[in-house]
Amino acid sequence: DAYSFDGGKTFSSNNVYAVKKNGTISVVVKDVLGNTSSRNVTIGNIDDMGPTINYSFAPASWTKDKVTASIQVSDFNKDGSEGVGLPANSISFDNGKTWGNVSTYVFAQNGSVVVTAKDLYGNQSSKIIKVSTIDTTKPDVSLTYENRGTKKKPKIVLIANAKDGQSGLADLAY
Repeated sequence: DAYSFDGGKTFSSNNVYAVKKNGTISVVVKDVLGNTSSRNVTIGNIDDMGPTINYSFAPASWTKDKVTASIQVSDFNKDGSEGVGLPANSISFDNGKTWGNVSTYVFAQNGSVVVTAKDLYGNQSSKIIKVSTIDTTKPDVSLTYENRGTKKKPKIVLIANAKDGQSGLADLAY
């Protein structure tokens, strides 16, 4: 048992070691008399990261209509180099139960969806996409009136007060 791939803790007769993750491996080799040589090797080219998920909305501001999220998925390693790439069906909207190549999600109401992406090695990442710019709520309006005249010449004034807790009132709201 001449070979160790854990810094000399355990030895094996096998001189082949399957590297499963990035890092430094301390290889020790010993002869029959116990003399040892050691070398370290740093492995950094194993793609163990899930893809990057980015998105944008259309429209990007308040609306009373649907909002479409456009999803962009890319596969890069920590050092910025290209990863192994993406399969044809790399996006899931149901936590990885089904996979497809649809890169848009349409929100009919405010809410969120979890987008999961995978690369060719099966590395996955997820991102929550949340929309809160769909405003279908009518403004609140209260009406009051006052007599701003005299008893002989009444002048009734109607006062409208409105507020909108989402997108706000229009510049010319009244």
